[in-house]
Parts: sequence; C-alpha cells; structure tokens
Amino acid sequence: MSDFFVCLLGVAFTFYFVIPGWYKLMPLFMLLLAVYLSLSQSIKTDRRLVLFCVLLLLIPIAGDLINIMLREVSSWSNVEKVLRNLLLIYPLMIAVAMRRDLSLFFYYALVGMLCVTAVFCVAQLLGFYAVESSHFRGVRTGLWWNPIPFSNAVVFILAACCAAYVVLVRSGKIQGWFAHTAIAVAVLAGVLIVILSGTRGSLLGLAMLILVFITVLLLSPAVTKGYRLLFALTALVFIFVASYVMQDRFMLAYVEALDHFSSGAAYTSVSIRLSAWSFSVQAFLDNPLLGLGVDATQDYKAGLIAQGMYPPYLMDFHAHSDIFDTLERSGLLGITGLFFLYVSPLIMAVFFRYRAANLYPLLFVTLSAFLVGLTDTPLRNNISTNAFFLAFFVVLFICLRNADVRENTQ
Repeated sequence: MSDFFVCLLGVAFTFYFVIPGWYKLMPLFMLLLAVYLSLSQSIKTDRRLVLFCVLLLLIPIAGDLINIMLREVSSWSNVEKVLRNLLLIYPLMIAVAMRRDLSLFFYYALVGMLCVTAVFCVAQLLGFYAVESSHFRGVRTGLWWNPIPFSNAVVFILAACCAAYVVLVRSGKIQGWFAHTAIAVAVLAGVLIVILSGTRGSLLGLAMLILVFITVLLLSPAVTKGYRLLFALTALVFIFVASYVMQDRFMLAYVEALDHFSSGAAYTSVSIRLSAWSFSVQAFLDNPLLGLGVDATQDYKAGLIAQGMYPPYLMDFHAHSDIFDTLERSGLLGITGLFFLYVSPLIMAVFFRYRAANLYPLLFVTLSAFLVGLTDTPLRNNISTNAFFLAFFVVLFICLRNADVRENTQ
C-alpha cells in the first residue's frame, strides 16, 4: 500500500505543470497522503519544523497582513497565493519523520517533472497540446499559463533539482552514470522550456543559476573530475545555445533601455519596467514603513499620472519586480520579510543548530527566486508562487534527511 501511494505521488509530481489546475490539487493530495500515513503509523513530528515553516510563510507577508487588517488598504489576493502553501507543511513533517528516506525518489520526480513538461511544451508549439489555452499565441509556450510566470516556475523546479543533486552527491546516495546523467537531462529540459517560453528574465536567471551550480560542482570534492568537467562543458553549451537563440530579444532590450534614457518613457517592455520601478521608489518614499498597500497604490499612481509624472499606460502594469513591488506595497516591513525568505536557509541553520553546509543547497531555490524576481513578480503569481514553495519544501526535506546528525547535536 505504501509503495502504491509513492507511485501515485511520483505521477502527481510528473504532471504538475501539464494538467490544468493540478498544481492546486497536488498539495491537497500530499496532505491527505500525510494524514493517512500518520494514522497508519506511529510517527513523531518536529514541532520546531512546523513553527519555522509557518514563519517562513507569514513573515514575508506580514506587511500585507497589517495593511489588510489594520489599514484596510490592501487585498487578500496576493496573500492567499502564499497562505495556500500551508498545506505543504504537514506532508513535510511526516516525510522528515518517516523511517523511509524518499530523497532519491523526489530527486527523480523533479527530473521527471521537467522532462515531461518539456515534451508537452514542444507538443504545444507543434499544435498537439494545450492549443486552446487562452495564453497561447502560437509562438511562446506556457502550457496553461502566461509564459512569464510559467517559465519562472520552471526555473524554481530546476533549482530544486540542482540542490537535490548537490545534497545527494555529498551524502554518497547518487552513484552510477544514470543518476549523474539525470541532472544534465534536467538542465537540458529546463533550458528548452525557458527558450520556448521566450522569457528573457527567466533565461537570465536560469543562466546565472547554472553558472552557480557549475561553480559548486567544480569546488565539490564529492564529484569526480571527469563528471565535473562533463557537467561544466555541457552547461556552458546550453547557456551558449540559449543565448544565441534569444540574442535578438536581448539586443532589443538593450535598444529599448537606451531609448528610455535618451527619449523618455515609451510603450516597450524595458521602458515599462523602468517607469514602474521609478514609481515604486516614489510610492515607498511616501510611506516607507508599511508602503501604500495594493489598493491605495493604484490611486496614488493615478494621481502621479494626472500630474504628468508617468505615462497613462502605466496604470495597467504591476511593478515587474518582487523587490520593487514589495517596496511600494508593504515598505520596509515587507522588504525585510522578503529578504528573510531569501536568506531563510542560513537562518534555519541557526534555528535548528545545523552547520550551514547542511542547508546551503536550499540557497539554490531562494537564489533563483531573487534572480527572476529582479525583473518580475514570481512570488505574486499563482503557478510560480506554488512552484517556489513546493521546490523549497522538497529541498528542505532532502537537506534534513541527509544532514549529519552529529553536527546537529554539537
């Protein structure tokens, strides 16, 4: 029975992006599975883990909660996208407390998720799948979502693959050519998906993530020199190919940036972002502690547009950056919470008294959120927010299950 549910969970992971709406149902399925296991077995859970995970979800949105409950200048929409991930905490507790270690299972499940998603993205581009999606225009693939948050979500899952690989190699659980080849296949699938999405911000974040991953592998004594050289060359080839394929879009971004500073705001992708960031700073300066909130921000923006400070079309665009969006929405409190999320693996190492080396692979996931969050708002979108916390909790599980217990008790 236990093996049957594990197989179901593997299938659930594989089709995370492919089946519309499944990304919302999978956490509920994981919760029900965890409840079943806790009732059928004697499992002792760690309450400290629950506390930290709840804080991990609440602290980044503390400013939003204050603006909603005390100032009534914000909405529950963005907060709900974060809070729904509370469903993942109990499955994490049960998985960590179980005698059976599923670290390798989750590693291969993440790889499988990227491979299956890549296949269906190609099928969509060829007109065989999800062509009825309202976001599909025949050029940029995103399955059932806008290509931008979809590609950001894929970057988070690839970051989880990289992190899981580093942990399992260091613990000696990955052996043989198949296990090592799996990460190269995952990188290839991730790069292919992002290229097909046509998203520059995701591609830049992905390239930086892969470079960091290469650096970690080159410095890791647990990886043989032959594999290190193979991974480095393969990843560099992927980055070169991706850059070549999208060089026109990068050159367009360069031209749009020059035009913005020389001729003023224009209705282009880069100019819109630069104008939105400028407005975010202005909104933050108006209320630096708690920001303006979601609702009041639009009214404030309309006032500045009426004064001629910003172009009218800016009303239809968000901040295009998690950092700037947080500044305008929840001020210093919000940005402090956001950076708490970014460095949470290091804070967790102190909280649980682990060596930082045991939890640093989690930084792959939070670093990917920081990188793509520079030019977009992945932590304010349904699919990318859910994918981030799924990736975070899976990698946290793998880190905790493979941490050196003796180091924890010193």
